Amino acid sequence: MAVGDSLVDFMRSKSLLLLLDNCEHVVGSVAEVVVRMVRACPRLTIVASSREALGAPGEVVFPVPSLGLPPPASSFHQDEPDGRWLEGVAETESVRLFIERATAVLPTFVLTPSNATAVVEICRRLDGIPLAIELASARVTVLSVQEIAEKLGDRFRLLTGGRRAAVPRQQTLRALIDWSWDLLDPSDQRLLRRLSVFSGGWSLEAAASVTSDAQEGEGGDRPSEDFDTLEGVGRLIDRSLVVADPGIRTRYRLLETIRQYAAEKLEAAAEAAEIRNRHLRYFLRLALHAAPEIRGRDMVAALDRLDADADNLRGALEWAFEADPEAALQLSFALSLYWRSRSIGLEEPEQLARAAGVAMDLLSSGTIDDRERLIPIARALAAAADAAALWGNARTGQAWADEAVRLSRSVDEPVALSEALTAQALIAIFSGRPEVARQNADELLMLARSIDDWWRIAMIQTSMALSIQATGDMESAQERIIAATEAALRSENPFAIAFNAGTRGQMTGLAGQLEESRVWFRKATAAYEEMRDARFVLISRSDLAHALRRSGAIDEAEPLYRETLHGWQHAGSRGAIANQLESFAFIAIHRKDALRAAKLLGAAEAIRDEAGSVMLPHERTEYDAALAMVRGQLDQSALQTAWSDGRDMRLEDAIAFALSP
Repeated sequence: MAVGDSLVDFMRSKSLLLLLDNCEHVVGSVAEVVVRMVRACPRLTIVASSREALGAPGEVVFPVPSLGLPPPASSFHQDEPDGRWLEGVAETESVRLFIERATAVLPTFVLTPSNATAVVEICRRLDGIPLAIELASARVTVLSVQEIAEKLGDRFRLLTGGRRAAVPRQQTLRALIDWSWDLLDPSDQRLLRRLSVFSGGWSLEAAASVTSDAQEGEGGDRPSEDFDTLEGVGRLIDRSLVVADPGIRTRYRLLETIRQYAAEKLEAAAEAAEIRNRHLRYFLRLALHAAPEIRGRDMVAALDRLDADADNLRGALEWAFEADPEAALQLSFALSLYWRSRSIGLEEPEQLARAAGVAMDLLSSGTIDDRERLIPIARALAAAADAAALWGNARTGQAWADEAVRLSRSVDEPVALSEALTAQALIAIFSGRPEVARQNADELLMLARSIDDWWRIAMIQTSMALSIQATGDMESAQERIIAATEAALRSENPFAIAFNAGTRGQMTGLAGQLEESRVWFRKATAAYEEMRDARFVLISRSDLAHALRRSGAIDEAEPLYRETLHGWQHAGSRGAIANQLESFAFIAIHRKDALRAAKLLGAAEAIRDEAGSVMLPHERTEYDAALAMVRGQLDQSALQTAWSDGRDMRLEDAIAFALSP
């Protein structure tokens, strides 16, 4: 009698729970035995652990997720009383395991406020995988947790040395994943290693375009569904190597540990360059398609599509800078308005400045004279100049804008020229040269009207209205803002409409019409919040604080400034931080504290000097009046001492001083 028959006979009349562990390497055979047992033994219950389902009749699958993760360290509120944030971190499953295993090898190990951030980073980057966390915690005998976190980029060399009594696949992280890799057939191995080029997940369409060896169709488009890819991804999901995130459109992702392992396999197969090029081509097409939509009424939908692949777009851009500079310029330009709406930090100005450097290098090489290759260079330079102006660095952007205008005229490209003239006009506005801006704007408006570019008309007219008001020409400013409002409505673009409302809030605030100003800022802020534009919410809130302060509502303005100063510090905008410090100085002057005001003005001046940030004309007028008041209240020696003390402060200290009582 066969062993299987003996087991069935033994269990036929018994009420039993049978545990079958690690079935994945013999899943087919186990499935056959289980089917026989279940049919012959009605009171038998079987629990089988495996990296993939058995596929047996009556099987119910219970996925076993990774250990629960703590929230990102950036979300900690370390000023909570009694260290409750630390208790919350210590209660998560993955951190509990790390602490338990770390104290087993180093009894003196304790989770503290100083090491908790690193422990959180370790657990999150290791995806809550129990063996990986156990191997990492074993390293506390020779490395600090901060050092362990720093070395996770080479995790397969770091995470070795498991318990000697454990089976070989549980002694190193690499051996654990080798076990799963070796169970895949060659086609699934190929798919998995190619999927490693994605960051932050992917759609089925993207996976088919990047991983399939089928020839691209006309225009670079592939069918919306590639069933071969679907089947392959499904098998990897069944084997717990790919995670599916359900939604209206399903997205897929790899745990970071699996992604790094598969990326090594991609390099070893000598496929990395080709697959990264495919990845770049796919996401360049995605960004180029979305760019014009961001200027239209479908802006939010286009932003949402790019949001889903933000990490992939960053990865594609990094590869383009390394392998295809001209593609990097196209992708940088295509993403410029996306960054403006979605990037609260310095991603927009830094990446566009990087692109501008590439563009200038390509021009200086003298190897590019083809019109179709010059146009993307001009557009990238214009976008970089535009960002430099808006981030308070107009001096740097001037050369880029001038070169963009020259190139656009030389190739007779009206769209590129309108973008370059916009950048020139903005730089003139932010450099305090409204006459130059007005000349540029007049040519730009004629050009934009000729191509029905209502978005651009709205944006430049709105910007010019505020600049012209600062010169005292109220009639022209009103004409501009009315024309801008009409153009914004014709564009149907949510951002153009919100930007127009925010500028009307500034203009009415400067005119002393506080209640009307509140109405416009309320409209602008609500629109920015609806489109999830955190940066322009911050701008709108800052401008409302200015209007309140100028009207004398200091007690209402000050808490708003405290909020927005923190926001600009997080964003990293030095020009905006300087502006906020100046506003705190104006409040100090209102409260007759000239020494405090002088110190804040000195700190703001140093920040502006370092950033190359200049004031707008209406800001300069208010600043000069405030400075005259400080000079009138302090003797020269006291003023110089306070000013010098402010200039010597580090940025963080200047912010802390402004926020102090």
